[in-house]
Amino acid sequence: MDTIPTSKEGEYSFLCWKPAFLKCCNNAKCFLFVYSLFSMVAGTMIGGITNTNISTLERRFGLSSSQSALVVVAYDAAFCVLTVFVTYFGATSNRPRIVGFGSAIFGLGALVYALPHFISPLYEFGDASLSNSCDPSSTTSSCATPSVDLNKFMFVLLVGQLLLGCGTTPLYTLGFTYIEDSVPKNSAPVYLGVGKRGSTLWSCYRIFLWRIYLE
Repeated sequence: MDTIPTSKEGEYSFLCWKPAFLKCCNNAKCFLFVYSLFSMVAGTMIGGITNTNISTLERRFGLSSSQSALVVVAYDAAFCVLTVFVTYFGATSNRPRIVGFGSAIFGLGALVYALPHFISPLYEFGDASLSNSCDPSSTTSSCATPSVDLNKFMFVLLVGQLLLGCGTTPLYTLGFTYIEDSVPKNSAPVYLGVGKRGSTLWSCYRIFLWRIYLE
């Protein structure tokens, strides 16, 4: 039997709403499916979109190398800080609920991280005047700067990365332990292997997305 014990973790619900049709999902297989899907999306977002898009963000929003590095490291900083608290309180709390709450925070972080692309002015390319460049023959040290300052969007990107780190902390700290405690000992390696495979499928998924994007 791989049914999740309801006496320990409780029934699947949203606040006071406990729909009866979701009782069929109260088992380790459904949790493993959602866990693998969440892992694949998180890996694609963090390891694929964020890390491979840094140079584009620097050009788009006028970020320096130190500022872009701060945006990237904000995810790891939030993850490291929250790991201690999540693992401590997750040992005696409803772990699926914490993972679900983390997925909601992750979704909010993804929206915040994408927000600057929608609220900033349209990107102008192919400018023949090269207003963002310096004339090498000029004797002055001053260079023309863009008319619109987009550097302020760094803080929006920073908040988005912090939320992404907070959202994935329960996934990687409580997910595996919950699966291991919810299945028989002889079936645990299979479940853990499938869950780990779901977290590594993001690389293949990323290559597929980039191929569609480049075409």
